Amino acid sequence: MARLLRSIMNVAIIGASTKPERFSYRAQQMLTENGHDTFPVSLSGESVQGREGFKSLDEIPDEIEIHTVTVYLNSRVVETILPDLIACEPERVIFNPGSENASVAAALRDAGIEVVEDCTLVMLSAGRF
Repeated sequence: MARLLRSIMNVAIIGASTKPERFSYRAQQMLTENGHDTFPVSLSGESVQGREGFKSLDEIPDEIEIHTVTVYLNSRVVETILPDLIACEPERVIFNPGSENASVAAALRDAGIEVVEDCTLVMLSAGRF
């Protein structure tokens, strides 16, 4: 069952937004259009584009294995979610422009998690997601 859940590419979007002009909103839209299952995470925990929202990664039910976490937060804020990122045990974390944090990236790599510094929208458009 766990392998099946990972094969549908569960993606957590940290910094999810209900505002259509935000990159995280557009990323969720593109991820869904490309067949990925999205889990929006924001301080408000609001639902986004019909998907249940969460206030943190640890609120996502344990039976859902997150393959990828894509981050849309200010780089200074990223340190505050490091324990949740490691506990989530994703295969990779994507730091979108402006969210890159060298010390967090090093800690994730030390935990065996792939770190990608790229734009989720560009990766999807180019077929590199």
